[in-house]
Amino acid sequence: MTPIASMAKFEDDLLTWAETDKVFNLLLRGELINSKMFEEFLQKSVAEHWKSFDKNKPSPI
Repeated sequence: MTPIASMAKFEDDLLTWAETDKVFNLLLRGELINSKMFEEFLQKSVAEHWKSFDKNKPSPI
């Protein structure tokens, strides 16, 4: 069984055990937290990358 299939089976089992609305909200909240963390990581990486560039000097092409 692939990891995705096992996760899908676990989620299906979980939905039968708990109220669908609560599980949906928890999964959505987790996804939103992960997205926000990823966004902050990308912003920090881009800001760090841009520090090495001189904005007044044209870049060689």
